[in-house]
Amino acid sequence: MAGDYVTLRTLRSTIPIGPTGEDVSTERQTGGVHLFSEALIASISPMEARDAAEAHQVADVEASAEFDRRLHATCATQNDPGAFLCLRCRCSHSALSWLKAIFAKYVTSDYHLEPMEMVPCLLNDDGRSEVFWKAEEVEPSPRDVRYESFLMGVVRSFDPQKGAGLNTWTQKRSESNKCLAIYFRSVGLLLKSDWSILAHDAGPNNMVEAWLHYGSLPLKEQRVLALLANYQEIYKSNDERKRRGWRPSNGFFKAVAPDQEPQQTEEQLLAMAQALRDRQASWQQTRDPQHNPSLAEASPQEAEPAALNNILADSLEEDQEQLELIDSALKRALDEHMPSLLPNIEAMDEQRRCIWLAYAQGMNNRQIASQCHCSAGTASKKVTGPLNLRLRTVAKQALKELKRNGHCTDAIGNDLGATEKAEQALLSRLVEPLGSADVRHDQHKPSMVELWIKNRFSHP
Repeated sequence: MAGDYVTLRTLRSTIPIGPTGEDVSTERQTGGVHLFSEALIASISPMEARDAAEAHQVADVEASAEFDRRLHATCATQNDPGAFLCLRCRCSHSALSWLKAIFAKYVTSDYHLEPMEMVPCLLNDDGRSEVFWKAEEVEPSPRDVRYESFLMGVVRSFDPQKGAGLNTWTQKRSESNKCLAIYFRSVGLLLKSDWSILAHDAGPNNMVEAWLHYGSLPLKEQRVLALLANYQEIYKSNDERKRRGWRPSNGFFKAVAPDQEPQQTEEQLLAMAQALRDRQASWQQTRDPQHNPSLAEASPQEAEPAALNNILADSLEEDQEQLELIDSALKRALDEHMPSLLPNIEAMDEQRRCIWLAYAQGMNNRQIASQCHCSAGTASKKVTGPLNLRLRTVAKQALKELKRNGHCTDAIGNDLGATEKAEQALLSRLVEPLGSADVRHDQHKPSMVELWIKNRFSHP
């Protein structure tokens, strides 16, 4: 409908909808599944869009690919801010439809998708008037922050000569959105075909790891690696163009494994791809008790020794002595790897400082967004995403030190499963609340990494 050109769909937190701190219902639950709610989305009609619609006679036409191209040509030739805003409104409807379709497709497949984590990546346009193109600056200031919504980038990059309409173009850009890709990976979701994952995302190491923990068929490690190597070699040498929806032929499967039926090879390859998908699930979920019931049911004092006892050598019998050794190794690893993530506290901009301090208070991305007046996607991109990657490095460094000093069991470093569990236990030790006698029951008990961040801000 022509109304798509004058009505912008945007995240409520990106527009002034009421007094600061106003509580807006963002979700409803049915059977434990979080559903998309219109309370997330605001429908606004910017005055500039309505004026442009009248000037370009948008109200007199039905939304169509041909009219999209005409309006885009007006943007490109006349640098018309009104026409630019009309197209951003048009794209916002396509982006929202795509988000809902992805959510509906995967939320019932054991992916813990949260609308409040998805929406900020695409619907971050507040409807302000902007020119279609901007003159290049000779020496732009490194501190000059320019407003650039996702929808602006969609319209600016739209190329009618490539044949796709604006709706399709918006969906393509949504699929390649980096913010969404990071979030989807955190819940184990890869928006790729199984055949693309095996060809481009699988290496020998992560394939063995994935199969060890998530493999669903009785295949040995050597057989899995042989199938993967053959598949990738044939995939790359095959001249057939891999269009969307492409799947290998029976001849392709026969070439991968000549010693068995093509259907059996297909079943095994699909199981390998599924194992890789399952492996992508982020350990960050351990920070959220909703996704890790074991943390909600047991206190850290009860859970930690049981998880960490399998790391250190049997000669160390006292739990407290074990924890002190582990904590010392983790603290040294934090001191080595964290400063590069927080190199200059005093020069940090106000928003980034707010996000870091909110994280140090135990807030998740949604709470950080409310505290720092930003989107959950911004919090993930600026702090929690990079931090999670760094903490994995910290855990590996601490495990290497414990192994080097003879404090680990023989299985660590020799058995992949035992090593993975040890790293996971150390990660949990970094982000779980620590017991402290001087912390009241009703106060938040900080984790080791939260304490490190607070100390960094106190003594930069």
